[in-house]
Formats: sequence, C-alpha cells, structure tokens
Amino acid sequence: MSDTDATDVAQDGTRARVGMATFIREWEGSESVREVSEKTGLKETSCYVRFANYRKKGIPLKRMKGKKRGAYFNVEDAQALLEQIRAEQKNVITEATPLAHKS
Repeated sequence: MSDTDATDVAQDGTRARVGMATFIREWEGSESVREVSEKTGLKETSCYVRFANYRKKGIPLKRMKGKKRGAYFNVEDAQALLEQIRAEQKNVITEATPLAHKS
C-alpha cells in the first residue's frame, strides 16, 4: 500500500490504514476532525496526531476548531495533584525496607 495513493483507505481488522494523499484530501474537504474521522475510519485522536505531524513537517493543513479543553482543565488543580502524587511516591520509597546485603 503506497502512502501517496489517493484510494488508500482500507480496514485491517479494527485499524484503518489511510494514505497521505487520502488523509490530506479528507482533511481539507472536511469541516471538523470528527468528519475526517468518519470519512477515514481513523480515531479522532489519530487524526489530530497526524495533522500535527504533517504540520511539523511543513505541510500547512488548515486548522479546525476543536473541543474547548481549557473549560475543564485547571492548571492549579493539576499542579496540586502532581505534588500530591509525588509526595505519596516519596513516602512509599522512604518507607520501604532496605534490602539485606550479602557479605
């Protein structure tokens, strides 16, 4: 299967295989990532990742409006959670019994 084949959309079990040309054509012809996902059989997250990778390589695919993630993501809460997890992990490490060394 060629990565530039425009007709390169096939199902292999539960995993879609989509060529570069097909993906770019569907991306540019769609209004949302969900629409790209439906047309290609790729998961929405896979579409986002491929979009980002292509843009990093210099392919200026159009930007689409996505879900507003800032509405439910609170940086302060995430930082506090991270500190709590690290403190718990530190306690577990310091409370562990030392290994006996053979002489």
